[in-house]
Amino acid sequence: MAVKQNITSPSRTKPVRVKRRNRSPLSPLLVTVAAAAVFSGVVAGVWQISSAPAPEEEPFVLGLDGASSSSEGQPAPAPAQPEDGFAAVFVPESSEAPASPESEASQPQENPPSSGGVQGALAESPRVTSAYFDDAVFVGDSITTGIKIYDAMSNTTVLAATGINLASIHTKPCIQYGEETLTIMEALARMDPKKIYVMMGANGLGSAGDDWTIEQYGALLDSIKKMHPDSIIYVQSILPVNEEKFKAKYNNSTTNADIDRLNERLAALSAEKGACYLDLASAFKDENGAMPADFTPDGIHLNSAQYITWFDYLKTHTLVEE
Repeated sequence: MAVKQNITSPSRTKPVRVKRRNRSPLSPLLVTVAAAAVFSGVVAGVWQISSAPAPEEEPFVLGLDGASSSSEGQPAPAPAQPEDGFAAVFVPESSEAPASPESEASQPQENPPSSGGVQGALAESPRVTSAYFDDAVFVGDSITTGIKIYDAMSNTTVLAATGINLASIHTKPCIQYGEETLTIMEALARMDPKKIYVMMGANGLGSAGDDWTIEQYGALLDSIKKMHPDSIIYVQSILPVNEEKFKAKYNNSTTNADIDRLNERLAALSAEKGACYLDLASAFKDENGAMPADFTPDGIHLNSAQYITWFDYLKTHTLVEE
C-alpha cells in the first residue's frame, strides 16, 4: 500500500511534465530548420526585388505614349504604345484620298524660296489637299508611328518603328511586309513612292554626337536617293523638346539650343544631298523656342492633337508639282 500511496500522492503526480522534458531532441532542430527556411525565402524575395533590373532609361529608344483617333483630325484616347519592337508597315488600301472638306489645290508655280527661319528650309507654299500624300512614304521612329496610331493621314504609307536610329534603320528587321519581316530600308526598296518624308535623330539626342548623326544621316539620304532617284525627299527637322519633362522621363539633358544647332547642320546636309529641308520644329515652338508642356506627354513625343498641326505644316510646305 505504501507504493500505491506514493504513486497517487499529489507531490508525485507530474507524468505529463516529465514526458515533455523527455521529448525527442529532433524537435528543436526541426523548428530551427523551418525558421531558417522561412527567413531564407523572405531574404531571397527581397533580393530578387531589389536586384531586378530597373526599367531601361530611354535616351536612345523612345516609346510612344499612344492613343488613336477614329477619324482624321478627331483624336481619342487609346491603350499605351507597345514596348520596343513595335513596328508596322502602314499601306493604304486605296490610292484615292478620303473625302475631305478641303477645297484648296496646289497651283503650278516655280519652286518656293527658302524660308526666313532656318537657312535652307523650304518656304511656305500654296496649301495642298490630303491627296498629296497618297504616293508618299513616311520613314522614322516612334514619333512617326503616331501618324497612323492617331490616324492623322489615313491615305499615306508609314515605315516606322520604336527605337529605330540612324544605324539600325539599315539592319533591324522590324517591318512586317506580307509574310516577311524586313528592315525599313528593305521595305522602302519594294515601294515606288513619289515623295519620301524622313524624320530621324531623336534616338540618340545627347549621346550619339552631332558629327555621327550628320554622317549617318548623309549615308541614309544617299541610300534613299540611289534607291529612288526620281522621288522628292523631304527631311523633317528634329522636333524641339520640353526640357523639364524630357529630363525627368529620360534623364536626358539635351537642350533646345543643342537641337537647333543640329537642325542647322541637317538643313545644310539636305541641300548638299538634293533633299528638301522642312523646318517642322518651328510649328511646335513656343515663345522660348521649346515644346509647350501641354503638347507632349514625355517631353518629346506629341499628343494626338499635335499631329494635326504636323500635317497642317506639311500641306503648306511642299514643292509644287508642275
